[in-house]
Amino acid sequence: MNENRDDTFLARWLNNDLTEEERKEFEASDDYRSYQKIVKASGHIMAEEFDTDSILSRVKSGRQATNATREASHARTVKLWGYGIAATVTLLACFFYFYTRDTLVSTDYGEQMAITLPDGSDMRLNARSEAVYNSQNWQEQRKIELAGEAYFKVASGNTFTVSTSHGEVSVLGTEFNVQSMNGLLTVTCYEGKVKVVTSHSEHILKPGDHFRSLDGSESLSVIKENAPGWASRESRFKSMPVKYVLMALENQFNVDFVYDQLPAEQLYTGSFPHSDVNVALDVVMGALLIEYEIRNDGTVLLKD
Repeated sequence: MNENRDDTFLARWLNNDLTEEERKEFEASDDYRSYQKIVKASGHIMAEEFDTDSILSRVKSGRQATNATREASHARTVKLWGYGIAATVTLLACFFYFYTRDTLVSTDYGEQMAITLPDGSDMRLNARSEAVYNSQNWQEQRKIELAGEAYFKVASGNTFTVSTSHGEVSVLGTEFNVQSMNGLLTVTCYEGKVKVVTSHSEHILKPGDHFRSLDGSESLSVIKENAPGWASRESRFKSMPVKYVLMALENQFNVDFVYDQLPAEQLYTGSFPHSDVNVALDVVMGALLIEYEIRNDGTVLLKD
């Protein structure tokens, strides 16, 4: 901040007591934009307004003060006291804004995003996914809240927890994939070890181990791949209920499916490319023996 500004400057700004010259100079500075964000983040905290005349009137009535100089001095003390409160509130707002704010990253339909975490680990989000973490307080709060799917490459010796609505995954120097959506949680370990904790169980996964929790029903299996298929623009499935395959198609191509009902027990094992929606639909629907029609409004009608 400008060294020419006194200790009450921010408080006077919050209380709308700057001169016109001070206000114009401040609004043209970089500090102004930063403190606008702080005020917004702290719930529009503003200094409490003090009715100096009313306070002085009460002082006169109760104590019968007669010295005009003393009254003026008291008024300034009251005003500066108000500024002191405002300045304190502003400093607290600064602390909470910069120290506790979260970083949110998300992807849209068909989009992927690579993020480097504060410890140097890599996180890659699949389509229609969201991750939240605290970059300012990472050393004390090493947690990522995930909705959707993400692939992690953790820097050696670093640990953190991936929290989802279906369970938590704790890691130590590893590569793994987490998917959490609509009653489904899958965790695949590619390198190192992964700890998975749900409300029903706890598992330590090693390279090649794949954990799945589907509506509370849990299973473990072995996979033979070095990275998730979606990282190379191909979604892969093994014995996956059809509704989750349709959700994956929706997330990649921004299409809506219309159907009366899906066969509850039908499972899909296979893949589809992310490069062409028509090819993807042909591959999936052909394997499931489902006829479909792309309608004029862009929706995909699944026929009985």
